[in-house]
Amino acid sequence: MRSFLVHPRPWLWVVAAAGMAATAWFVWAPSPPAPPDRGQSPGSTLDRIVLTEFNEQGEKIWELTARTAEYQEESRVTVVTQVAGKFFRNGKPIIEATGEGGTVNQNNREIVIRGSVRAVSLEEKAIVTAEQMVWQADLDVLTATGKLKLEQPDRGLRISGKVLRARPSQSEFAIEDNAEATVAKPPLKFIGPALIWNAAKNTVTAPFPFGVRETAQDLRVRADQGMWDIGSGRIAFRGQVRARAPRFALEVNTAESFWDIAQQRIVLPTALTATDQGRGISLRATQGEVNFAGDRLVLTGEVAARALSPQADIQADRIEWAIPSQEVVATGGVRYRQAERDLDVAGERAVANLLANTVQVTGADVMTQITLE
Repeated sequence: MRSFLVHPRPWLWVVAAAGMAATAWFVWAPSPPAPPDRGQSPGSTLDRIVLTEFNEQGEKIWELTARTAEYQEESRVTVVTQVAGKFFRNGKPIIEATGEGGTVNQNNREIVIRGSVRAVSLEEKAIVTAEQMVWQADLDVLTATGKLKLEQPDRGLRISGKVLRARPSQSEFAIEDNAEATVAKPPLKFIGPALIWNAAKNTVTAPFPFGVRETAQDLRVRADQGMWDIGSGRIAFRGQVRARAPRFALEVNTAESFWDIAQQRIVLPTALTATDQGRGISLRATQGEVNFAGDRLVLTGEVAARALSPQADIQADRIEWAIPSQEVVATGGVRYRQAERDLDVAGERAVANLLANTVQVTGADVMTQITLE
């Protein structure tokens, strides 16, 4: 509740300077009195205007400067041109914005800035450009629309979309409708119907199905939900996670994964399937890891692999697949079978060379060499 004297509503102080003269008056809510007779009427246009609203403690809520302003008494709306605004929290400026024009609505205490809008969130050092910005002080909500871009130069972050809904007090910026976030290093793109950037935590959250692409490795991941911790360079994926590495012809499906960008690996803590459609190979395991630095797929826990040509199955506690050399090493409780050749070999270790079409199974001082046909 804000007040001045005995009035229960906030007050607006308008100072207008035109040439050498100055005019000042108060606009009250809910029923503003007629302005003083200074040769101006409520619908007239004033030059070089400063409009300021304070709370009951005398702290600024916002301040606008404009080239011209026209107060419409009936609608209680002030129309401004060439506007520059400052918005405050606890007496300190948190946002500065400029635009070609706008309005100040005394009924709902809503400020609109339009035309080539540029807003700066001072604490986060984030820059927003848009066609329109709406500030609702009571709700602590800033909305921006039209050719929307948000940039954080210090972190190399850029986010675009069609609608921005920000809560400055929470350092939270939600970008909606075809949202896209990018960073230059590593070259990463985060795409979804909505993305939420928390500037204080330096995270981007995807509350709806989204996709990520890292162009250096040509790695693509889709999931139902996720969060990107920009500071640590880690992305968490949840719900129907699908990761694809086209250069390896590899696809992984699971329910949860963590992508450590700096270490170039994807951790797979839950049950998963992996397929190489080009070679007709499929694998299942309880957990695993894709290591892009070493070009390896490591699977552990009840691992089962199947090759279609020739048809063969292998079971083991652990399988490590070196993708460039196409060497597959299986360890722990290994069992290799080829039904067509009536082969069933058990051991503690097996090495398959997919390029040479050979499998070597060892265990209990016995080695079995198998040539794939």
